[in-house]
Amino acid sequence: MTQSAPFLITLVELQRQTDALKQLHESQRVLSELQAKNREALAFFDQMLAAKAERIDEAQLFISEKHQEIAESEEVLRRSRAKMNTVQSQRELTALNKELDANRKTASIRSEELKKLEAGLEEARAAYNQRKQERDELADECAKLEAEKQKEIAEQEAQGAANTALVERLRQSLDKALLARFDRIAKARDGQAVANINPHGTCSACNIALPPQVFNRIQAGETVEYCSNCQRILISFDLVEQTKALENQ
Repeated sequence: MTQSAPFLITLVELQRQTDALKQLHESQRVLSELQAKNREALAFFDQMLAAKAERIDEAQLFISEKHQEIAESEEVLRRSRAKMNTVQSQRELTALNKELDANRKTASIRSEELKKLEAGLEEARAAYNQRKQERDELADECAKLEAEKQKEIAEQEAQGAANTALVERLRQSLDKALLARFDRIAKARDGQAVANINPHGTCSACNIALPPQVFNRIQAGETVEYCSNCQRILISFDLVEQTKALENQ
């Protein structure tokens, strides 16, 4: 590598650190979306549970009213039976028996209605409990996912300040014209201003074939080269790593 080495190494490191900060922002965005989706899902369950709880309350009210109706029917039957002691003719007896039959039928119908209401109440309670369990399991899963993402962000944030400071130092060390071009390319290419070269002589970002002489210059680290198609700065990452390894020996 020639005198371009420091610039090329700095450009690669600048791209990596910039990518790290970009990943932090992306993680924060993903967490925000995850929390919004979780709130929406839990709100749906809460609305459903509220509706089921309302139906349970209504069923309990109907059952209470049905118990009252049955108690009234039993009181009517008791009074009808009490009249037996006062019957004085066959005609009165026949009328009383009809009255008793009608009252028994009414009481029987109300008892059957009560059984159905109570069975329906049990089913409603079971459905509510099932949905409540599903809601609680979802809440636990949401909390787990959010905690994992928050941990990831915390780790990224712990490194974020150092990354920011390093990016600033790297930017200050670059030639102003080269830095300006780096920024223009990054803005136009979703933050990716630097591209590696593939072993078979293509740009790793857009896969266009590079002229042999350009490819050779990049491999030798002789100059700063640009892709004729995507305009990114072309660098041999392998050469950069080899150069850094030699410098660290």
